[in-house]
Amino acid sequence: MSDDKKVVSLNGGPVPLAGQVQQDVIDRLEGLLSCARSGDLQGFACIAYRAEDKCSRWRAGSQGGYAMLGALKVLSDEMSDLIREE
Repeated sequence: MSDDKKVVSLNGGPVPLAGQVQQDVIDRLEGLLSCARSGDLQGFACIAYRAEDKCSRWRAGSQGGYAMLGALKVLSDEMSDLIREE
C-alpha cells in the first residue's frame, strides 16, 4: 500500500470528525433536559459515542426495572441492524 492511501473505515461507514458539532445530538439532549425540568423524565441511562472512538455510559434517577432493560435491548438490536447495514 502506498503512503498516500489510508484506511478510514473497515466497513465503509462514515468516519466522524473529532470536535465536529452534531446538531441532532444537541437537539435530543435539549429535549431531554426540558423533559427533566418539567418532571416528566424520572431517570435515564445514557451511552455516548465520543471523539476519538471512545464510549461513555451514565445513569441517574429511577431506572424503571425491567421496562428500561427491555428498552435497552430494543436499542441494542436497532444499533446492531444499523451496523450490519453499513
